[in-house]
Amino acid sequence: MSERTSESSEKPSFQRCFSSVAGLRAVRGARGQTSARGWIRDEEERLAAELGLGAIRLEEWRWGRAAAACVLPAGAWVGRDAEGAPVVHGAPDRVTLSHTRRWVAAAAGELAALGIDVCDVVDAERVRRALPRFAGDDVALLADANDATWAAFWAVKEAAAKALGVGLFDGGLKASRILSLEPLVVEGLEAALEDWGDAAAALVWRR
Repeated sequence: MSERTSESSEKPSFQRCFSSVAGLRAVRGARGQTSARGWIRDEEERLAAELGLGAIRLEEWRWGRAAAACVLPAGAWVGRDAEGAPVVHGAPDRVTLSHTRRWVAAAAGELAALGIDVCDVVDAERVRRALPRFAGDDVALLADANDATWAAFWAVKEAAAKALGVGLFDGGLKASRILSLEPLVVEGLEAALEDWGDAAAALVWRR
């Protein structure tokens, strides 16, 4: 059996995001207290079991795949490649996932590169410590920036790293160069930002 069968009383709710970007499908959801158990395919649940994920990571996994189901064709599901990145089975689409303590997001499309990321504004202090050490000189754009802008910058950087297939510990934050935040311009890539109030979300792609 490979259908999704609900074991929770309430189906996780997702809303469209980045709707102005043509040729892409993207959704977001507030994780809340609802479990996504039963809303992912059996193949995805078996893969999670093989990975031996802990309880918190397992629920993140489920939420990400439940979101992906909203942007992928019927019958498609999300596995992982040799590097641990999400890969689609049963469709030619690329898929990208992100989650924070509150939010989960997914995007898909038939593109050369695609990445999505969400950064909670409350994490701005952590971002302030990490970016100067691991990002390139484009971090200079953040002079006198507020917490929301630091979160947005991080989201763009991580989304770009996902799109380019470069891990954060392998130089992912230096793999892209942000030329401007207003308007948002990323060298060699297309990008969009959304303000979700308590979080910044970024989508980066190449057609």
